[in-house]
Amino acid sequence: MERNGGEVIFVALHLEQAEQERRLVDEDRAAFGKMRDLSLLRTLRPQFDACMLSMPQPALTIDAGHLKPSESAEVISRLISAEPERET
Repeated sequence: MERNGGEVIFVALHLEQAEQERRLVDEDRAAFGKMRDLSLLRTLRPQFDACMLSMPQPALTIDAGHLKPSESAEVISRLISAEPERET
């Protein structure tokens, strides 16, 4: 992507553990085949945390517990729109 003049902008979505666990068991998740097993989440969480520590520094971190998905998308869209355009 960068070779062709593009840019990767990393965004991190953060969700407190209690909120993640509350959302995990929501019936709406079943319709999308998403994980709903609280015990499995708790078992995997250390691996998820280690993975997050190895990620590149984000240009933006969003607290997903305080924004609707559409609001998070809007924040990301504004970030992308604010990035300076590169001359070709």
